[in-house]
Amino acid sequence: MNIKYLDDNNSFEFFEKTGDYLMTGPIDSNVSDLVAALKV
Repeated sequence: MNIKYLDDNNSFEFFEKTGDYLMTGPIDSNVSDLVAALKV
């Protein structure tokens, strides 16, 4: 496994290549939270 993305703090390119990133649009707020929950 290539840890270059971790070393570069570059999660965007990693998740872009795996297709697992969340692309959000512009918002009118400079403070926003994303909450995700997984129930197993």
